[in-house]
Amino acid sequence: MAQQEEEKEKVINQIAHYDELMASYVDLIERINKPAASDETKILINLANESLQHCQDKRAILVSHLNTLNA
Repeated sequence: MAQQEEEKEKVINQIAHYDELMASYVDLIERINKPAASDETKILINLANESLQHCQDKRAILVSHLNTLNA
């Protein structure tokens, strides 16, 4: 039982990590996404959006795993 609780705590910490990453990407995107953005900035925005999507996908997997641990 202790091992399962440790696994839950690990997953919860990973979810929190992805939440922080996603907040950072959203903040970055909001700060640099301007109508007159340069091509380089637009590339950076696209990369940040891709990274944000990756974090969302990983977080969804972790939440699903946590739900199975709680079942």
